[in-house]
Amino acid sequence: MARETVRIETEPRIIKVYEGLNRLLAGRVTFSDLVDAVSKAFNKQFLADAYAAIETLGANTPGMMNSNFVITGTFDEEKLVELIDRVEAITGKTARIVGTRAALRKISTAVEAEVAKSSMYDLGYYGKFNGTDCLVLRQNVNKDGTFILSPDRLYIMASDDKPIKFVNEGDGLIIENSAISNQDLTQEYVYAQAYGLGVLASAPLGIYNIS
Repeated sequence: MARETVRIETEPRIIKVYEGLNRLLAGRVTFSDLVDAVSKAFNKQFLADAYAAIETLGANTPGMMNSNFVITGTFDEEKLVELIDRVEAITGKTARIVGTRAALRKISTAVEAEVAKSSMYDLGYYGKFNGTDCLVLRQNVNKDGTFILSPDRLYIMASDDKPIKFVNEGDGLIIENSAISNQDLTQEYVYAQAYGLGVLASAPLGIYNIS
């Protein structure tokens, strides 16, 4: 098997705090409260970046992805079964179907058992498809409120490895600027951290784009 090196570029992400710092100086919040708020904001952005990276998965993803594992078209039960078999055959592992709730709801089957009806009622989607477990991937939103993940895409995964790779350059940089540094005389607190995200499939996974 050929070895491939993939470089993940990093870039600094910066948060500037104005009003929050004034509240800290006035004793209305503690420093730990401020740090917690900054941490939550960074984690939220990291999660959004990771979700956006998932959407870039495709036949040209570095690793073992190719066009045989990516299909597009109206939902076809036999095609999904074939894709599952293909992923399991090359990985030697049991596959799972992963997608948003909206995507999983697009799965249909010719034979619907009573337990499947109960699963649809309880979960909003089939918990299994022809013996293969279905797992929901919680949706996330962009700043404008639109969904990040496609409601029409299913992932067939059999590897325990995560396709989203995260690179952190190290500790963040904290800068406290005095009020005289700004024209409006507002004091600011700046936190910067450099990280990068990349997509690398270390084992084949399937993608079904449902049109």
